[in-house]
Amino acid sequence: MPSLRTAIHYEGDDPRLRIAGDRCVRGDGSCTFDFQTSLELCLTGSGECTLSIDLTAGGNGFDLLVDGQLHSMLETHRQWRRRRTYSFVLPPLPSDTRCISLVKRTEPVAVQLLPYCRVRAATLHGVDLSEGHALVDHTPPRRIEFVGDSNLAAFGVLGAPSTIGLRGLFGLGLSQQSIRHSWAHMLCRMCVAEPCVIGWSGVGVVQNAIGTGGKHRIAEIYERCLGNDGSRFDFATAAWSPQIVCVDVGANDVYGGRAPPSEAAFVDAYVALLQLIRRHRPQPCLMLCIVPRLDTPVYLAAGYRADDDGGMMQSYLRSAVDAYERASGDQLVRLVSIAGVFAWPADGGSLEHWGVRAHKKYADAVHAVVERLPVDWV
Repeated sequence: MPSLRTAIHYEGDDPRLRIAGDRCVRGDGSCTFDFQTSLELCLTGSGECTLSIDLTAGGNGFDLLVDGQLHSMLETHRQWRRRRTYSFVLPPLPSDTRCISLVKRTEPVAVQLLPYCRVRAATLHGVDLSEGHALVDHTPPRRIEFVGDSNLAAFGVLGAPSTIGLRGLFGLGLSQQSIRHSWAHMLCRMCVAEPCVIGWSGVGVVQNAIGTGGKHRIAEIYERCLGNDGSRFDFATAAWSPQIVCVDVGANDVYGGRAPPSEAAFVDAYVALLQLIRRHRPQPCLMLCIVPRLDTPVYLAAGYRADDDGGMMQSYLRSAVDAYERASGDQLVRLVSIAGVFAWPADGGSLEHWGVRAHKKYADAVHAVVERLPVDWV
């Protein structure tokens, strides 16, 4: 194993320790983040390398990827208060440059009941590399931002299919959430793009789902640097800017256990969200508005319809996107319907959320739209 006696040390707030999407708070030698983003390292040097990451993990799960391939997994919910150094031996690779990603699997607010754990923000204190290796600046040429609720955040994606109820709730584990298995990350692998996910389970544009989501709506969360505090994200100075923004929200407004808002109220709030995103992500950035699929027992019982001729979810979102286009003249926004057969429980995950198979259907549908659009990847 390479010796760390002559290691190169990088403080946690060093800009070469890049957080995808730039949604983090840097200072005093550390970097704090809580959205489902990733630490991105561009590593140079040949031969075997020992990578050590000094991290207060906050109870979150992480995946370590080397050039896009899974190297190691971290489950930290038993030591969420502790600061630890995690060391990994990276094997020699043919290339002198390696892309290392530490992907935060869990969203800002994630809870496991048995044994109880509530995740906190993660804080990066530093990185050490063994002799002969160094970090260099790197910004990926393709970038996609995602804004939405639990479907986007891959809530329960790795869990066995379970219905909404106490049995399913007590069987829920933090390990069942993995953003790397979400349709967002699948789409980015298809497009060779870097993702940044601003996801929050239970959130809506008018109202959040009953019992979840907190008191803040998605528009307020979108403008935050950290999901769990009032910090404001400085869009103007951030180096990271997407060419596409995908918006996957609305299901909790209509089917989240409360009386659905009127179509007019939903349209006003959704239009305001698109206006907010466009203000921060000007053209030629594309905005894709996803119509969620909710073909599971509780939503079907509540009246959900996936068809194109009057289902409330489809109707509300189509009206909202049409209203935004009329008011703004913006030609770079699209409504994306997810076609195909979604079968429960075959495509299911925990608490009537979708599993990996369904997320792949989402990714395929959105990718087909992206392939037909004039994306300015420069």
